[in-house]
Amino acid sequence: MTTPYNKSYTPPFPTLPIVLGEGSSRVGPLPALIDSGADATLVPIDLLKRIGVGEGEEVTIRSHFGERQSALLFLVPLAIEGTNLVGLYVVGDEMTDEIILGRNVLNKLALFLDGPTQQTDLLDDAMVQRLRARRE
Repeated sequence: MTTPYNKSYTPPFPTLPIVLGEGSSRVGPLPALIDSGADATLVPIDLLKRIGVGEGEEVTIRSHFGERQSALLFLVPLAIEGTNLVGLYVVGDEMTDEIILGRNVLNKLALFLDGPTQQTDLLDDAMVQRLRARRE
């Protein structure tokens, strides 16, 4: 699967389409920004309410500037191009309408971020095996 970067950012931002929830409460596909510097995935509270997840556990998170603030963690099913990620915690974000994929999701995927062509590829199993075999 190939997804173009979001060109409304300077420089353009790598993205992936995701689906939140399951069954009749699924929403998506929705664009999600890929942020390898984020520890966790952030999802707007409004979207979490739409899929009907219960209120989560209160935690303290820290921004890249070192500021600490309270946030809520939610257990949310998430799918990316047929890859279902269950038992996944996301941070409910009250400040933005963007989904940010952090390392708790990205570390489960084999991705190719092709900056020169400004597209993201989610690699299939055959390609992953070929690339891993080249390293050995």
